[in-house]
Amino acid sequence: MDIKLKDLLFYDLQFHIPDPEAVKLNYNLALKAGRNTPFPYWSKIWPSAKALCTYIIQHPNEFAHKKVMELGAGLALPSFVVAQFADSVEASDYIPEAIDCILSNIALNGLPNMTTRLLNWSHLLPDEYPDIVLLSDINYEPSSFEVLFQLIVQLIEAGVCIYLATPQRLQAALFVHRIQHYIFSATHTDIEMDNETTTISIFQLQK
Repeated sequence: MDIKLKDLLFYDLQFHIPDPEAVKLNYNLALKAGRNTPFPYWSKIWPSAKALCTYIIQHPNEFAHKKVMELGAGLALPSFVVAQFADSVEASDYIPEAIDCILSNIALNGLPNMTTRLLNWSHLLPDEYPDIVLLSDINYEPSSFEVLFQLIVQLIEAGVCIYLATPQRLQAALFVHRIQHYIFSATHTDIEMDNETTTISIFQLQK
C-alpha cells in the first residue's frame, strides 16, 4: 500500500504509520474505480490495541523474560510495548503490507528482540508455541469464531497464556461467553479515541 505516512509517538516509541485520511481516500478511489478492495483494517489503531498496551505497561512483571507472540498484529503496537519487557517478541499477520510496516518500525526503534512473521493465525504449528500470545480485537467476525475458539483451546491446553483485548460489542460477548471457562482474570478500561469512548475488556486466559 503506497500511501502517505504520519509520525506517531506512543509510550516513548516512534512509529511511521499509514495516515488515516490517506487510507480512506485511497480506499474510496479504489471503490469508485470498480476494484473490489477490502478495507485495510490492519492500518488503523484500534481501542483494543491501546488498552492492551496500557495493561502491559501497568503489569510488566507478567511479561518479563517471556517469549511472546502477537497474532493478527496489524500495526503491532502491543508487540512494541511488550518488547521492552519480554525476552523475545514475534509480531505476525497474514497481510504483507502490515509486516512491512512492522519491520520498518522495528528498525526505527532499534528492537533486536523483536521479529515478524507472515502468518495466518489459523495455521500456527505446535512447535511454534510461545509462553504468551497477544490477541487484540480479532473476535469481530462471527464466521471465524469456530477456528479462533479451537486455536485458543489448543494454545491453552499446551500451557500458553493468552491476553485477549476486546470491545464489549454484541458479537464479542457471544464469543467471550464461549471461552469463559478459561478466563483467569478480567480487567475493563475506557479508551478515548476519535471523540468516542470505548470500553475494552482484557481477559487473561489460561489452563
